[in-house]
Amino acid sequence: MTTKAYRIMNITTAIALAGIILWAMFADSFIILTVAAVLSVGASVLLKRKVKVVTRDERSTVLFEKAAGATIRLCVPLTALAGIALITFKERLAYELTNPGQMLAYAACVLMLVHLVFYAYYSRKY
Repeated sequence: MTTKAYRIMNITTAIALAGIILWAMFADSFIILTVAAVLSVGASVLLKRKVKVVTRDERSTVLFEKAAGATIRLCVPLTALAGIALITFKERLAYELTNPGQMLAYAACVLMLVHLVFYAYYSRKY
């Protein structure tokens, strides 16, 4: 399979998944949503295996790793600050914003812990 055909099939799979997600949301069916997500990931993996052309080299891998690291370094502190701000200013803001503030703060903590675990794993592995 060529790279162009792989992209077209992958985009088609993503569009189909988006349609199924929209339909599952209106139907209030979490099972359909879960099955569709698992099937689309499986289809993407199977399509990727059929590509015979080299789609990644060392440069693209390094760029991906740098982009992922920069994303973590930017988004986690911003998420934590947004959560702290919502919790701190709960008297001035609507009461309903306290729970999203706590969720953002907890999400930032979980992301930092996951990043720390992966960093420790890969530092021992390499």
